[in-house]
Order: sequence, then structure tokens, then C-alpha cells
Amino acid sequence: MNTQYKLIWSGKQGCRYAGSKNDVKSLDRYYKKLFGITRSQLNHECLAGVPLDSQVLEVGCNNGVQLQCLKEMGFMDVMGVEPNPLAVKKYGDNGVCIEQGYGQSLDFPDQTFDLVFTSGVLIHIPPDELSLVLGEMYRVTKNGGWLWGFEYFHPSCIERVYDGKRGLCWANNFPLLFQTLFSDLEPAYSRFFRYDQRNVGIMYLLKKMGGV
Repeated sequence: MNTQYKLIWSGKQGCRYAGSKNDVKSLDRYYKKLFGITRSQLNHECLAGVPLDSQVLEVGCNNGVQLQCLKEMGFMDVMGVEPNPLAVKKYGDNGVCIEQGYGQSLDFPDQTFDLVFTSGVLIHIPPDELSLVLGEMYRVTKNGGWLWGFEYFHPSCIERVYDGKRGLCWANNFPLLFQTLFSDLEPAYSRFFRYDQRNVGIMYLLKKMGGV
């Protein structure tokens, strides 16, 4: 694993996120201000066809607020993995299960979860490790399950300055990358969002058809 990546997200950068938007109301206000729709409303729109008894994994969950949002929607079997020890310690017993870990090596058997997702996480994976993370997410998703994401979008990989720094963020066409790596993934949902003049986001849902 990229040493710089590990130090950044296990250290101060990850700790700073642990205290931001750490409840569903704050998260919904943030989305409503940026995009005119709350995260809760988006989840209902995108996940309408996903059963509420699904086993759900978030990769890079930080303080678990996205998992809390899903619990309020009715999903109960939710958990996350997070590299930052402060987030795990502070929020790991806040109604959701959070384990310390990295997307590059998920400590779960093949086909464990019905829904595996990221939210603003794949953009921070170094490009030379991205296929490893996508592969791990695919591996732990059940046949007939879903891969879900909300990330910065660009037709091809492009670095973005993040918090005034380089080497932290890359926009990309993440659903296309998943589909290029794994031919049994079919698009189930996509919607674009504009942050500002330069940055566009995408929420996408892919269904894993293998074995169905």
C-alpha cells in the first residue's frame, strides 16, 4: 500500500474529517445547499430497488454518518471499514459497526455483502492502487448485489487540487472503470451533480450479474 496514502488518511487528514458532518441532519443540509436535494432523498431515489434486509458495507466510512443515513432509511445490517483510528474509536459504537481497515485489502470472504459502496473515497485512492480497491469491492459483493458510489466525475483520470494540496485527489469515471474491469456489471442508476465550475459529481449504482 502507498505509504503516503496510509499516513495521510490514518493521520491528521482523516482525523479532521471525523468531526465534520457527523449527523444525518448536517449531512442533508450540506447536500441540500450544494445540489438542491438531500442525501436522504438521493438514497431513496437511487436505492429504491435494493431490499432493506441487504447486508451493506461502506469502504472508507469515516465517522459512519452515511451508514446512519441508511439506517434511518430502514437498512439495519450495515457496517463500515475506515483507516483512521480516531474515527473508529470515537464513532465505532455510535449505532453502527466500524472496523479499522483499508479498501486495498478488505478482511471479508468473497461475496459477503449485498451492497458495497463509497462516498468521496475512491477520489483519494492513488491511481496505481485504484484497480486493487475496485477489485476488493467487487470480490466481497454477492452475485446479484450492487456496487454504489458518489464521487467526483471526469471522463478520464485527472488530478484535482484538494485542500490546497496535490497528490490527494483524482476525479475519474469510476462506474466505467468498474465495468471495464468486470464485464458482468450492469448500470442500474446514475445522476450527475455540479459542485462548481470545475467539479462534477456522480452517484451511480451497478448490479453484479455474475451467477444470477
